[in-house]
Amino acid sequence: MIKVYLIDISRKFGFEECIKHFPKRYEDAKRYRHNDDVLRSYAAGVLLWKVLGLEDCDIEYEKNDKPFSRKTDMRFNISHSGKWVALAVDNDEVGVDVEAPRQESLRVKERVFTQNELEYVSVEPLKNFTQLWTLKEAVMKHLGTGLSLNAKSFDVMPLIDGKSVTVNNQTLYALTKFIGDYPLSVCSTNPIPDFEIVCL
Repeated sequence: MIKVYLIDISRKFGFEECIKHFPKRYEDAKRYRHNDDVLRSYAAGVLLWKVLGLEDCDIEYEKNDKPFSRKTDMRFNISHSGKWVALAVDNDEVGVDVEAPRQESLRVKERVFTQNELEYVSVEPLKNFTQLWTLKEAVMKHLGTGLSLNAKSFDVMPLIDGKSVTVNNQTLYALTKFIGDYPLSVCSTNPIPDFEIVCL
């Protein structure tokens, strides 16, 4: 079963360990303009260390900057937005996205959603926009394409009903849970009847 580990950056849990085990991440974070970006970077390091026992030197990157490590058999993916940083872990490839709802995001809906998705968004605009966006991002992160894949080129509505979608010749499944008003979506090649959330 997919597990998603979460840290609320306001707790600053384990950040001193990030400095010790992720000196490069720590140095890179010093260049961020906003303090919350620094905290999110630290929290990602804490999750990688606490959950997978990984340090800076253990992390490698596929093309499109998807992280992996030869030190663990587990596949993992990281997402952060607002106060939350999420680490999804599974035996198979996994994508994860968490998003803070932002009213200004609605301005791009026509550029990123199909007509079918736009109809869903019109029912509860902010909530449904944010949910669909996390599903899109989780799919793109699973595939390792990031935003190089046109978000409008695939429809995620079947995922809401527990069905699969085919993107880049891969059959994928996804599931969303809400942490307060933040949707959190995970994507896998296997059906996802449920996933576990662990808050650190």
